[in-house]
Amino acid sequence: MLKKTKTLGYNGNYLGPVVELKKGKTVTIRTVNRLSEATTSHWHGLVVPSSVDGGPHQVVKAGETKVVKFKVKQNESTLWFHPHPMGKTAEQVYKGLAGLLYVKDEKTKETMLPHKYGENDIPLILQDRKVKNRNVLEYADVEKIDGALGDTLLVNGTINPYFNVKYSQLRVRLINGPMHGTMQ
Repeated sequence: MLKKTKTLGYNGNYLGPVVELKKGKTVTIRTVNRLSEATTSHWHGLVVPSSVDGGPHQVVKAGETKVVKFKVKQNESTLWFHPHPMGKTAEQVYKGLAGLLYVKDEKTKETMLPHKYGENDIPLILQDRKVKNRNVLEYADVEKIDGALGDTLLVNGTINPYFNVKYSQLRVRLINGPMHGTMQ
């Protein structure tokens, strides 16, 4: 019998949506914390003012909402977002709180890179996870290690994924295993 594992996600059960931002635009992002503990929303690699960076000093308590607003000032890039609460970063990320963030600029289409999201522009979040008892993620086994040493590779939260390639060119955007260490 398959057991269900307890996971976390942004707007879903595991991981988050791909967030696409455009250089020069002002963005408003609203975080509603429905967890039973504090969290944050950290924009990993995104050039933003420290007042909206979402580090450990910008906690969103359980049940609270936080709104941040900033202007996107950087060139095209593939980044990721995740929580960053003191002492809980690794566990929240391990359980699924992470997602991809794209910045597009005026040169995006000039590059001639494939740009049809999910068709020839493929996002891949690679994670190694410890899976026990038939599909249950086990954080307790890795919580004292700086980085995961899992026995199972997840791609976009899926074990043994498959993608049917229909194009002669692909753009693959890789985020290598959001674990983020123990961050105690």
